[in-house]
Amino acid sequence: MAIDQAKIAKRPIVMTKILYRNNEKIITFFSIASICSAFSLTIINSITVILFFVYWLLFVDKEFSKNTFRSKAMLLYILLYSVLVVGLFYTSNLTEGFRKIQQQSPLLILPLIFGTLPSKYVRINFSAIAKAFVISVFLFMLFALGYGLSNFYQSGDSDVFFAHSLLLFSDWQPVGASLAALVAIQIIGFNFFDNAATLPRKKKLLSLLLIFFFFILILLLANRTVVVCLFFTIAAFTLKFKSYRKSILFFFLITSLITSAAAIYTPKFKSQVIDALDFSPNNTIPLDTDSSLRGWGGKAIRIALWKCSFDVIKAHPIIGVGTGDAMDSLSAACENRKFYFASRYNKYNSHNQYLENTLKTGIVGLLILITTFLIPFFKKDKSAVTYLGKIFAVCFILCCVTDTMLDLNKTIILYSFFSSIFTLYIPKENWN
Repeated sequence: MAIDQAKIAKRPIVMTKILYRNNEKIITFFSIASICSAFSLTIINSITVILFFVYWLLFVDKEFSKNTFRSKAMLLYILLYSVLVVGLFYTSNLTEGFRKIQQQSPLLILPLIFGTLPSKYVRINFSAIAKAFVISVFLFMLFALGYGLSNFYQSGDSDVFFAHSLLLFSDWQPVGASLAALVAIQIIGFNFFDNAATLPRKKKLLSLLLIFFFFILILLLANRTVVVCLFFTIAAFTLKFKSYRKSILFFFLITSLITSAAAIYTPKFKSQVIDALDFSPNNTIPLDTDSSLRGWGGKAIRIALWKCSFDVIKAHPIIGVGTGDAMDSLSAACENRKFYFASRYNKYNSHNQYLENTLKTGIVGLLILITTFLIPFFKKDKSAVTYLGKIFAVCFILCCVTDTMLDLNKTIILYSFFSSIFTLYIPKENWN
């Protein structure tokens, strides 16, 4: 049988035309795949983001104008990543530095993609992305509960229902998982009130059940900062949806009662609350004395790490110690302050994103980080997506006070994706 060489030669051209005609659908697909694959193995998520980047590079027209808000915002996101690359040139630990650069590459890739999509493609289907994300978080949390039940059946220990014990994947931390659940609540809640007049009764009931489910999981994951962010979200909704204030205040009352009950009756969350409120000398790690080797709560450890971080920053204030040397320098500072719990028996980062960036890239890096976090507040349109972006930004800013959110694989993806979508996305008038 003869081979038609002409047909074979035309195949790549035909494929390219098909891809260009379906750009909007394909970009929406890759957007969904990028964020939803975050709830699987890190390698799968990494491959998905790389494929998205390759598709954008080969088959999507690029649009850039230095006078538009989108382009300026995109350049600031890229600058946040670029300063880490510059930090490689004066770091001692190049291996760790390159690992950090690779780990944080979504901070470059996703804003670059969403910031250069041409106007005819940029109106991607946010409704589909939001729905897929909520479903993914639900399945992830359902699996977490099943994992907890399995462990409880084997051990009989109720602690398996709380915090790290619920999370099968080691690269998911309670702060990231609970933040994902909170973003799902924000999306569902905004859709609920924004479309209350037209939303069918069954969908309203389903929305309320999902919100309650995610709220319970946030309490089980026992991250104090995200619980604070939940109450901030309720306050933001109260300001936005003034005609539904009574319903939102009722939800606030129920949420407060359940949170109070969790603080009293669930051991893990109770210990978190007690630790947060205890400022006595017994809950403060003494530095400069060899007496740090005991079981400390998270707050005491963080405060001690912050003090040691400032010691490093004072010595390298302008450009920091380099992208790969932050943890080694902090460990040395802890050793110098006789905080042996952190220098000899554990390995910690600063547990504060602002300090972490200052350690790596100095005051310059800190100013770029803070400016980048504030981008959503300079976006002028009053769409649902923009308002959600501002709520997300505040929650992420708060979480960065107690955790190095941009040093954790999953929270890097959460921030890179949603900050890009919320800030660089041009919304359609309605979404459901």
